[in-house]
Amino acid sequence: MNEEHSNFVKELSKRVYDNANKKAETENYSIDPLTLLTIASIIIQVVKIILEWYNNKKDKAAESIKSLGFFKKAILWRIVKKEFKNDDRKATYIYNGLINEASNLSEEERLKLFN
Repeated sequence: MNEEHSNFVKELSKRVYDNANKKAETENYSIDPLTLLTIASIIIQVVKIILEWYNNKKDKAAESIKSLGFFKKAILWRIVKKEFKNDDRKATYIYNGLINEASNLSEEERLKLFN
């Protein structure tokens, strides 16, 4: 993982965390800042899986997350659920934050994610 990719994963993790935490706070729930590390791990796991599906063709992989279909959402939910197995509420907030941020990524950001 190069420095630009690493920095982008950190930035994206922070955006997912902020998104999830904002929603959680409206429901009197808080998310621990250490969750950022877990979010980064989830993003890296998902990127690796998608790259495998597309035989390491980064442009095809980047294009594929423009709109996540049922199967990719199910895989994402499974990874999130595994990471937050004791906290369904937190898993739901993080999952929704990941889905929201994935749908808002620009083409340039999607390419950064897979480089």
